[in-house]
Amino acid sequence: MTDLKFLEGINKLESAFRVNKLSDASLKIYYEKLKEVDNEIWMQTIDRIIESEDFFPSIQCLLKNCGKEKSFNAAGFELKQL
Repeated sequence: MTDLKFLEGINKLESAFRVNKLSDASLKIYYEKLKEVDNEIWMQTIDRIIESEDFFPSIQCLLKNCGKEKSFNAAGFELKQL
């Protein structure tokens, strides 16, 4: 996704959940983990989260709702889909 679309979504979440603005360090981490999400899917996810969650979402919550959730085995290694 573009950085502008990312910020649009984050700003919408911050406003909807009435939280303080994320720090630059937090924004960088969120963007790094979410940058592969398509712009349209990102904005659909933002709307779905606003309607379904009680609190500002974690990165894992956003990834899951974008269909990008990662799975790990008991040893902590990421499981890849074949």
